[in-house]
Amino acid sequence: MKTSHYNRRIIIGNDRALLAISVVLLLSAALLPASFYWPELRSVRTFGVFGLLLSPAILMLSCWELFRHERRWRTFLAAFILLIASVGSWGTTILYVTGHLH
Repeated sequence: MKTSHYNRRIIIGNDRALLAISVVLLLSAALLPASFYWPELRSVRTFGVFGLLLSPAILMLSCWELFRHERRWRTFLAAFILLIASVGSWGTTILYVTGHLH
């Protein structure tokens, strides 16, 4: 009798794609703190908000991939980059809102 194995699907299809997404989100999240310092970049603040909101969500997905599948260095690096993007953008936003940034 054949035993059935649970087929685990990968959420993000490739660890290279996850790493590319994390680098793009890091660059996008870096636009938000930069727009607070340099007034010339205020027009691209919207892209920084996308990085602010999407980096924790993709970080949760990459952590889920770390626990579910093989741990590769690209997945670890993507999770670390997304952690930096999340902490940096949210930390700067909190400091700006509370008035401690300037």
